[in-house]
Amino acid sequence: MKFSKEIILWIISILIALMWAAAAFGKLKDLEDFQFQLGQSPLLQDFEEILTWVVPYGELLLTVVLIYPATRLFALYTSVFLLWLFITYIVALLRFSYDVPCACSGFAEGLSWKGHVVFNIVFMVLAIIAIFILEDKKGGLTIKGGHSKILYNRAKANP
Repeated sequence: MKFSKEIILWIISILIALMWAAAAFGKLKDLEDFQFQLGQSPLLQDFEEILTWVVPYGELLLTVVLIYPATRLFALYTSVFLLWLFITYIVALLRFSYDVPCACSGFAEGLSWKGHVVFNIVFMVLAIIAIFILEDKKGGLTIKGGHSKILYNRAKANP
């Protein structure tokens, strides 16, 4: 069975939306514990109060924005950025801290820190694939020839 780009885009968008929704609802389910865990992080303890609210509600907002085709591209770029940010945070924790509790929830709740890095990389790659599909539909990002050079062709596609 051959999947069209539209079906692949839809599946990826739903998977990423489910990931953000599960993460948000998991945090909101036990907000006090989430805030406590943020306070245990040497990198985030000064921001625990604001992050307690911004992170889960931001994840919920991203879930909604991913569903609508008009805002999906923005949500995918935002997802890539946030996943990269989370990966960077985890790597910094692994490098410079010893015993930090995981302030995570949803699908990734039982994962180790290294498992989280892999999980986030997988979802980041999925988001990048979806971005290429969407941009290709608009005449945007393409991979030219057999090279790994990415060109932005929107100006060519829309003279």
